[in-house]
Amino acid sequence: MKKLIFLLSLSILFQSCVSFNTVSYHNLPYQTLSRIEVKKLDKTRIKGRLISVDETAIVIEKNGLTQTILKNEIYDVKVIVFSHLKTAAIGLTILIGTILILPPFPPLL
Repeated sequence: MKKLIFLLSLSILFQSCVSFNTVSYHNLPYQTLSRIEVKKLDKTRIKGRLISVDETAIVIEKNGLTQTILKNEIYDVKVIVFSHLKTAAIGLTILIGTILILPPFPPLL
């Protein structure tokens, strides 16, 4: 039983705390510094912070370097959203798993 709880808590622990929402090129969030992932036609993926968007290209910053990706090279665009619910669920699972796995304290004499 303890092993099962431990395995379940580990599986939830290794889930990501972020979600990816697919958006069209024209519906990109225009606030700067949004985290996005761009999949190009050659299936390479680029994650970074959105700097600017216009009719022809997206400018992304990654590790201090800016990259310009042309609109006709883009296959898919996803916005990375931090999930507070997943983070809370992971913390709660770890707490409950720890309580159930650890033996109770010995009685004080």
